[in-house]
Amino acid sequence: MNQGCRLYQSDMKLYVPGNSSYFYPDVMLVCGGEPHDRYSETSPCLLVEVLSGSTADTDRRHKYAAYTGIASLQTYLIVSQSERHVVEYRRAGNGWEMHEHRDVGEVYVACLGRTLTLDEIYRGML
Repeated sequence: MNQGCRLYQSDMKLYVPGNSSYFYPDVMLVCGGEPHDRYSETSPCLLVEVLSGSTADTDRRHKYAAYTGIASLQTYLIVSQSERHVVEYRRAGNGWEMHEHRDVGEVYVACLGRTLTLDEIYRGML
């Protein structure tokens, strides 16, 4: 991981000022800058949500709308816990590209400067 980056796993709040909301992403990577306060961050470059039956709709709609409005965010991943399926949202200019990966594939994480394979994402999971 790059120096100056902070990795959180469900233990730090994400504050989204544009809609005055707080979230607890399953994984959040922040590279650069200082935390918003000791309890929350505002400038992630990578967010990962692991789907469950009770959170799937929220992760796909409400969180997508909030997350993609964050200027620092470069990659948002929605990871299925029941099958090898990752939905990748990648910033592309002023918009977002969506890519789905089933069983095999790679996800480029710009702020890490590297790709993650589905094997790496699901290591020890399924």
